Order: sequence, then C-alpha cells, then structure tokens
Amino acid sequence: SIESYLKSILQGFQAQVGGLYELANKASDRHARRYNPAKHHAKLAVNCAVTLCEFLLESYQYQQDLAKKRIAR
Repeated sequence: SIESYLKSILQGFQAQVGGLYELANKASDRHARRYNPAKHHAKLAVNCAVTLCEFLLESYQYQQDLAKKRIAR
C-alpha cells in the first residue's frame, strides 16, 4: 500500500536504471564507445546512481530494523 506519489518516484527510479544501463553500454570502456557524455551528463548519471543505491541500502536497513522490532515484541 504505497502512496501514488511514492509509486511515481519509484517508477522514475526504474526509468533511471534503464537510462544508466543504456549510458553504460554506449559510453563505457566495456564496449566500443559510441557516446562521450559531457561532464554535466556524466555527473547527472553518477548522482542518480548514488541516490538510487542509497535508497536501496536505506530501504533494506529499514526493513531489517522493522523485522527486529517485530521479533522483539
């Protein structure tokens, strides 16, 4: 039961993951580089990835803490 505005934010994260995947394929050293991002585009991608990782880690920790509280009851 997630509020609609939170669902919108989470759907945005899904779009970010897709965008980061595409950027990694086109601009990384793993493949023939087809795109050389400008500094501000690269910074945006890195900051999006950091924000997403922080959200996932903090969500995991929140769920772990909830589980511990339930067990302690």
